[in-house]
Amino acid sequence: MLLPEGYTEIGVVDDGPSGPITVARPPRGGTPVALVLVPRPYDPTLPARLSALKALRHRSIAGLLDWVETEEGLVLVGELVDGVPLRALLDSTGLLPAEASLVVLRDSLLGAATANDAGLPRGDHRPETLMLTRKGEIRLLEVGLTTVARPPYLAPEVWEGGPATPASDVYAATAVLVECVSGSPPYGAGEDLGELRARHLRAPIPVERVPEALRSLVRHGLDKDPRERCAEARLLLLELAAVAGGAFGSVWERRGREQLVAAVRPLEFLFPPPRLLVAGAGAAAGAAERRDRRRAAAAILVAAALLAVVGGSLALRHGGSPTGPVTGVGGGQTSDLAPLTIPGATPTPTPSPTPAPTPQPASTPAPSPSPAPAPATPGPAPTTTPRLLPTVTAAPPASPTPTPGPLTATGVRNLAFQHCTPGPGGFVCPFTITFDWDDPGGTGGTIAWHLSGDVLSQTTGCTRPVAFSFAETTTVPQEQPGSHSASISGNLTVSADPAGPAAQNPSTAKASLDASGASVGPVPFYGGSTC
Repeated sequence: MLLPEGYTEIGVVDDGPSGPITVARPPRGGTPVALVLVPRPYDPTLPARLSALKALRHRSIAGLLDWVETEEGLVLVGELVDGVPLRALLDSTGLLPAEASLVVLRDSLLGAATANDAGLPRGDHRPETLMLTRKGEIRLLEVGLTTVARPPYLAPEVWEGGPATPASDVYAATAVLVECVSGSPPYGAGEDLGELRARHLRAPIPVERVPEALRSLVRHGLDKDPRERCAEARLLLLELAAVAGGAFGSVWERRGREQLVAAVRPLEFLFPPPRLLVAGAGAAAGAAERRDRRRAAAAILVAAALLAVVGGSLALRHGGSPTGPVTGVGGGQTSDLAPLTIPGATPTPTPSPTPAPTPQPASTPAPSPSPAPAPATPGPAPTTTPRLLPTVTAAPPASPTPTPGPLTATGVRNLAFQHCTPGPGGFVCPFTITFDWDDPGGTGGTIAWHLSGDVLSQTTGCTRPVAFSFAETTTVPQEQPGSHSASISGNLTVSADPAGPAAQNPSTAKASLDASGASVGPVPFYGGSTC
């Protein structure tokens, strides 16, 4: 590739997602950049997409800084990402833990949602175009450069010749999730495109290949009908937040990132050498880069054994050579991850008139949510099917800060809902759970509880109940030894208007305790609308 005027070559990475990548020093110095050639003839709509791409600034998208038109084609000037491709990690481990895989999906959907908001497709979504940093974060490469994914991740409507849409990006991202937790794309990656196309169009969704807790998420992300699939990345993010929190507890994301950080540590030799990230002489850098690449093969052999310690290696996949450091374009570099807030999926505190202890996250993962019940007689299929993912914020009883101690939950006495009303992020349904507990030592302690049920939505015509499950741990105060009762107040927030009392199958909820197995319900709750 002929470098644009003023750029000085530092080194070349031979195996980027779409071909060689040249690492170069910009005309006025500073941080080295990645140069990628899009040869002629290129898509005539590409320059318009590049203009939108250059304006994107998001932590999950690698940055496009500029582009230059040359005799060979378009030379894209992008951020040099200090990371390794997800493909390299999967080639060395075969699988990832469920929480780490959900982090990959979360960051992918955040990047796709940002691109879609700017009118851009995510496009070529596959493990080769997902970079994993040392902090356990995913950065999307080549956002918007193409409009569709590769065959193993290609949505059925695109296989049939239809246009790519945000729902197609959801399909590709979910297919990568399946590969992370099972070892291969949902319908394989064979060379027979006719057979692969038939599987994507007609084969049952292979939910049996993923953990039970993730099956509803995979169904909604890989539905063959784009009208039934989550229509955009933000909708699947809602479901991801509810599923992950219910199955793995409130700190699932932190654990998932820790798993990814541990997983990439043995792949140190696959990261771009420091001289490429800072500066260096071209010829010396090139020779040293080739030495690093030879040493990387030895590092990969060690990686599989080390990753077994962090729970990521259940099967070693053979037949593919490790992929080296790559870079991409499509957004701007930002600081550390900020907390994610998704309406309808992120708990919000319930005000209390007096100081109250803060609920602590459950120490063990909650049981997997039950599959959604069979839908009632369906009406006309909506163009977009919102996913109603309720979440709960528990407000513990107003009492002094307790000292944890031995505690036995003996039963759930009551579950009551107030009328649901519109609020931040959706419709807010206040509830109160009353339970009995026995404190033999008079020290207080914690009680683990669940709230589960089904939401029947007026917004979607009340034809499809959606199951939910939420787990929480609540601290109870120090009392005299003996039997006691306590109440938890909180809000169940749903992303669409629940059905009213005249509905054939009203929304219901059930409360249960971990320790005793006691439960109460189901009880109805309503948003005031009827079907």
